This record gives sequence, C-alpha cells and structure tokens, in this order.
Amino acid sequence: MKRINIFLRISALMLIAILASSGVFVGSSTYAKYIASAEVTATANVALFKVLIGTQDITVNGGTTYTGALALTKSEVYEQDGATLESHAGDLHLDPHAGTIVCPGTSGKCSFTITNSSQVMVEFRLTQGTTPAAFGMANIGFGTTAANATNKGTAGIATMFTNWNTAYGTTGNTAGWRKLAINETYTVDNLWWKWQFYESAANDGTDTTAGKAAGQAYAIPVKVEVQQVD
Repeated sequence: MKRINIFLRISALMLIAILASSGVFVGSSTYAKYIASAEVTATANVALFKVLIGTQDITVNGGTTYTGALALTKSEVYEQDGATLESHAGDLHLDPHAGTIVCPGTSGKCSFTITNSSQVMVEFRLTQGTTPAAFGMANIGFGTTAANATNKGTAGIATMFTNWNTAYGTTGNTAGWRKLAINETYTVDNLWWKWQFYESAANDGTDTTAGKAAGQAYAIPVKVEVQQVD
C-alpha cells in the first residue's frame, strides 16, 4: 500500500510539473492576445487665392488690388460731323498714324482681362487709380460706350468707373461688384474715350496747344479691387 501511495504521489508531482511546463494552470489563464492602437488625424488644405490681371498675379504678397494704367489706343476715327470714317486702327488710306497716336476726331476703348485662378469665387470692381496728370485736351471725354464718352477730364474718368460698376457690377454679392466663378476669365472692354473733333472755339484752342506739345502720353489709371464671396 505504501508503494502505491508513493507511486501516486510521484505521478501527481510529475503531472503538476508537466502542467507547469506547458503554461496551463487551473483557475488562471495566460493565453496571448493581439493588440493594436491607431491615432486618427484629419488634414485640410487652404484654398488657393489667385487672381490675374492679364498675366500678373495681383495676390502676391497678400495683395488684393491692382493699380495700373490703360494707354489710350484709338480704334475709330471720325469726320468733323462725327460720322465714323473707320472702325479699325491702321487703315493707311484714312489714318496713317499708329494706333497709339490720338488726335481730335478719334476715339477708342481700353481693355484688359481678369482671371479667377482661385479655388474660391471672387468679385471685383473698378475704381480710379492714382490721379493722373491733367489731360491737356479739353474736348476728350470718357464713358462706357463711344456714344456716352462725354465725361470730361480726370473727374470724368472717376465717373466712367462709377457708371461701369453700376452697369456691369450686378452679379456680385456686393452691390456694384461683378462675380467671377472659379477659373472664369472676364474681359473688361468697355472703357471708352472720345476726343471730339469740335466742341467750341475756346476748347479748340486748348486742344491745339496740346497738339503743339505732341509726345505727351495719356493713360487711364485703373484700380481693380478683388474680394472672396461665398
């Protein structure tokens, strides 16, 4: 009987040793498990703001305005009574001068393009830029068409821009501003000047003085303001 008890004790001890070596214990668990963790972050890119006047980016260095000058370039020449002689500059049979030489009886329009290369919609308006030197021609007027180019002198330029914003700045969120969709290009081509051939004897004398000082360059100063819209 003692030999059997001893045998049982030895067998029990061997079983415990086997269980211990295999990592199995009654009443506890040591099974391995997979674990993982992740950190989720969200990123957003700032929308591009880029507006071009012609090919010039006016938003460089945080700018939102463009100030430049539009040279007077004639596109039509008139007889004394105002009838159109030609509708295109450079017709040597009627006008041998280059398109940028202006004189009484001529008119023309200044134009430029504005492109919204932004990733947001924008709107713009036109105002007079730096006040130019006084025009030496008494009979020259400005307007949004050749017919209404009757606003005289530098004050007439400011009036022309006001009239332009009223007539064409009707699509923006702000009154007097024109909206530009993303990637839209708009051509401003309705800024007209007209040098009357005859208005009065006194004004003809002023115009003649300007002609004697030929070589003076005249330009329309323009300021383009741009802002984002919803």
